[in-house]
Amino acid sequence: MAEEYAVVLDYMPEGKISSRKSDFFLEKKPLAQVLGVDFFTLLEVVPKEKIERGETVYIGKGIRDKISQIKRRVLLRDLTNIAREDLEKHLFSLVEKKQEDFINFFNNSGPLSIKMHCLELLPNIGKTKVEQIIKERNREKFRNFRDIDERTDIDSRKLVIKRILQELSGDERYYVFTKKPFLEEKRPKGFRPRRFFKKFSR
Repeated sequence: MAEEYAVVLDYMPEGKISSRKSDFFLEKKPLAQVLGVDFFTLLEVVPKEKIERGETVYIGKGIRDKISQIKRRVLLRDLTNIAREDLEKHLFSLVEKKQEDFINFFNNSGPLSIKMHCLELLPNIGKTKVEQIIKERNREKFRNFRDIDERTDIDSRKLVIKRILQELSGDERYYVFTKKPFLEEKRPKGFRPRRFFKKFSR
């Protein structure tokens, strides 16, 4: 599952600034940090030409008009200050556009194990709040973020964004909304959170 399009978070015409003396004589090439629109993947790419912050560029396997190379995947801590400043704003926009996917997560997510529910992966959501959410969705399925918030007294959109940011740090045990940065996956036997999430995606 690869990203097809990404939003430009930062464009560096002379590459990423390094404080290491060994990097002083390295060739300076344009570099950009981008956010994938499907799986929220953070990447460093090499542009063919100048690109603008906030611009959506094609990074798929086909012919790319503005990106010559996908250099590497990065974590939250690897972002420039400018990229960090814009990240949450673009996450808000993408989460809003994919609202149906996240509403399906609230309506259909199940237990991770005997002791833990998938909803508990959301920041500050404990067992009491999980019980309330499940009770409400059993009574009537949630229609949108606002419906969730009014019936359960949470800020569902904000919680989703916070969870995505936690996963982008690369230090989480479970990955529900993003792809795990490394090959080794720490998940309960038989549990596939990303596949589960995509099950309810269009």
